[in-house]
Amino acid sequence: MQAIGRKMKTLLIVEDDSDIQEYYRILFAGLDVNMLQAYNGKQALDVIDSGCSVDLILLDVVLPEMSGEEFFGSCVSNVNAPFP
Repeated sequence: MQAIGRKMKTLLIVEDDSDIQEYYRILFAGLDVNMLQAYNGKQALDVIDSGCSVDLILLDVVLPEMSGEEFFGSCVSNVNAPFP
């Protein structure tokens, strides 16, 4: 249930371990949070590039295809990224 006058926050979880992904789903299940998931940095960039407004990113550092560090660098260098 969303509190009156409060905007639901969007959380992007970037994690390649499905057990940890499930842990986060359980951990945040009772909160007013829209959870998006990506299994590597490339998928996370696709989420960001799709125009989704993301309030918080939980980012694993060691990921296949594109590491967390590479993903972060791409976000920092992208002046059009949809987050503060």
